[in-house]
Amino acid sequence: MKVRLLVLFLIFSFNSVSGILGTMILPSLERPLRGLTAGGDALMILMALSVMLRNRDFYGVWIWVAMVFGGVLTVVYNLDRFGIIAQLNGIRGPLFFLSALIVMHDLFESPLRDRFAKWFTAFLVIFAVLQTPTSIYEFVRYGAGDAVGGTYGTGGGSGMVTQILFLIVFYILVRHGSLDEGTNFRISRLFLFSLFLIPIFVNETKISFVLIGLMVILVAFSRSKWYKAVPFLVLGSMLFAVFVYYYSQTVGDPTEIFSQKFIENYLYAAPKTQQGGDIPRLLRISLMFSLFREDSLAILIGMGYGIFAGGNVLEATRVARTLYYLTSGSRILLVTIWLQGGVIALGAMLWGVFG
Repeated sequence: MKVRLLVLFLIFSFNSVSGILGTMILPSLERPLRGLTAGGDALMILMALSVMLRNRDFYGVWIWVAMVFGGVLTVVYNLDRFGIIAQLNGIRGPLFFLSALIVMHDLFESPLRDRFAKWFTAFLVIFAVLQTPTSIYEFVRYGAGDAVGGTYGTGGGSGMVTQILFLIVFYILVRHGSLDEGTNFRISRLFLFSLFLIPIFVNETKISFVLIGLMVILVAFSRSKWYKAVPFLVLGSMLFAVFVYYYSQTVGDPTEIFSQKFIENYLYAAPKTQQGGDIPRLLRISLMFSLFREDSLAILIGMGYGIFAGGNVLEATRVARTLYYLTSGSRILLVTIWLQGGVIALGAMLWGVFG
């Protein structure tokens, strides 16, 4: 059990810094580092299999089984597009996530529960702290944008880091910033933990405008009396004002984000305006359904897990190269999972995330 706990956090630690190792510190070793990542994924899946029987009442086990069942259908149906190896390489991402849920649940229900909780919190704090110096360095070197990915490196992890930091702040605030009755938060702790959000000021992640507002609302209106929410609203407004100021200094006028032209270009620009660039979010969904019209069964079981895989350790398949325009740039869970594994995979992942 102790070995499993140690291995879990070793894998988490490596994955959290492998991006910056491969893109900035040791770029010549990017392929071996990706090989180690694949090895860690396989090890996590094996650990989940070893404890699955005694955790059969945990909903994560049934999600894992559903994902594997759907994956078998996907692999068999798409053998003409992708080989088995390419699809196994593609499905290891979602299986890693679901396997980690099972392993963490097993540790949380074991005698090592308290140690696991302390290690997990410590890991999150260290991860959050590391994002500030690495993001600032990347900002100084490359400017605001996708290259400011913190410990995920310059490969476009800025959005991921931003969302994870907000989740970490809220998690730590709930566990270590709550008052004794457990319904309210300490404003001093909120101010302290908000320092973890420094990277959002330099990585040009537009979703931060929405996430700051949501965090302020959730925290402020957790108070039992409305007037007790005022300090949180003031602090949240200050944080929002600082973010707007730094965004205007590093990127541009933030009010342009809410203009009709920007929203149309950002979410659904015409393909001719995006040649060689990042395809807008809603346009990706439209293109996905255009592909599904050519193969209606793919809506249910997907077009194969080899679409987003290859090109690093394994060679990208012909279909993956053909659809490169759709797989490059920003990716969203809806398109990535649905296109690969269909409704079955999408349902399993959403159940795992929100279940």
